This record gives sequence, structure tokens and C-alpha cells, in this order.
Amino acid sequence: MKKMILIAALLAQTNLINAGELISRRFEGSIRSNGIGDFSLMRRSTGDKLITATELEAFRKDNNGNLVFAVDVNESSKGSENRDSQGIAVQSAWIDVRINNVLYQFANFTTQTRSSLAAVGSTNRQMYYTLLGEAGSSRITSNNKSDIYGSSFDGTLTIPVNMDISKATSIWIHFRLLQTNTKLGDPESFYDFSGGFEDVAIVTKSDAAYLNILQAGRDRAPLVVANDAGSAVGSYAFYPSSSDYYLAAYEDQFPKPATTILTI
Repeated sequence: MKKMILIAALLAQTNLINAGELISRRFEGSIRSNGIGDFSLMRRSTGDKLITATELEAFRKDNNGNLVFAVDVNESSKGSENRDSQGIAVQSAWIDVRINNVLYQFANFTTQTRSSLAAVGSTNRQMYYTLLGEAGSSRITSNNKSDIYGSSFDGTLTIPVNMDISKATSIWIHFRLLQTNTKLGDPESFYDFSGGFEDVAIVTKSDAAYLNILQAGRDRAPLVVANDAGSAVGSYAFYPSSSDYYLAAYEDQFPKPATTILTI
């Protein structure tokens, strides 16, 4: 069913493409093995070709007031991580926009999935946004000129930007990955970032939809909570067992809270 939906979406998108439309672009550099990545949105991976502020504003409008980024999850195949399913957790991500020598910062972000994780040095688990993927893939998008086409990009990260950025002189995105407490085993060991370098691209609405429908690596990842799994959830509690992961989700259903046990 997922493949049928994906094919239908690609066919619909193909009819909309013309020479003047946006094309997803990969940035110069990568998120490094220390979990830190800083990218100028105006520098493409080719180095000699720039992305203009006007084009970045077109990306923002195309994504309904958001800038959307694809990440190529590139982790080592060890433990529960393998070629079919790899993951990282995002501690923070933000965009800096400079216009007329004034700096504007946008620090709210979302991804398609979350997980309950403990940071290094702690056993206290809390929810973090995650990015999932797989190795050795070759994406077939609706536009073969896109930097996503033929690539191994995986999950998406979205940051709302509620202003016109067409006059910006500098735009940067910053990533800080979560250093998990791998001594606890999974899910922390799965979502660590010890593997390697993650490439990042800015994507069109159609390419973002393609990757979101694909859900690369999600089926075999531990403790995955889809980002649309109930906006009324107020808190989560993590309960490990010998064979499964359990989350108790406490929903705000006045006058009495409701508890739902999710087996993952």
C-alpha cells in the first residue's frame, strides 16, 4: 500500500514540473562525527554555485512558510543499527537570518518521528525528535535534476520561518545532535551519532512529501513515536520489557486524564 501511494504521488508531481520550478539542493559540508553541523543555506555542495536569498524565499513559500531539510542518515552498522534501519536524535536545530545587519533566529523545529531517550550522563528519559534512514538507497524522485534524485537522503526536518527572507544577506542552519547514554542499550544505542557524516539538503514540498511517505528505516527502528501520534498527549512514561518497548501516553481529557499504553 505504501508503495502504491508513493507511486501515485510521484506521478502527480511529475505533471507539475517545469523548467522554472524549484529544485532541491544539497549544501556544502555535513553534520560532523561530533554531532555538530553548521551550513550556509547560500552555498551548494558544488561549492562554486550559490543559492540566492530569492530562491530560499521561494522554498519557504513552497513549503507554506517553512524551510524543510532532508538529512542523509549515515550511521555505522552496529548493534541494532544496520543497513535497513539507522537513526539519530536531534537535540536542537535553528536558523539564523541576517537582514540589514539585524539577526533573526528561528529555533522551533519538528521531524516526522520522536523517541524517549536519555542523554549521556543521565538515566532520565524524555522525548526527542529523531531522524531515521537506511544505507545504500537510491531515491527516485519526480525530478531527475533534484539533488535528492539518485541520492540516499532519508528523513526531513522542518523549521517555521514567519518572515520574508528574500532580502537576506546571510542564512545559516545549525544542527546539534543528541549525545545519548549508550550504556543503557537500546533505544539510546540506536539513536547515537557515532557513525559518520550526515549530508543536508533544502527540499521542495514535493521532495519532502516523497521522503515523508517513504518512511525510510522506520519499520525496524526501536521505540518510534510518529509525530502525529496524538497532539493531546501531555506526557510519556517509558517502560522497558524483555522483548518490547512500552510508552504510557497521558492525554488531557478533562475532567479525567486518559492513559493509553502503546507497545512499540
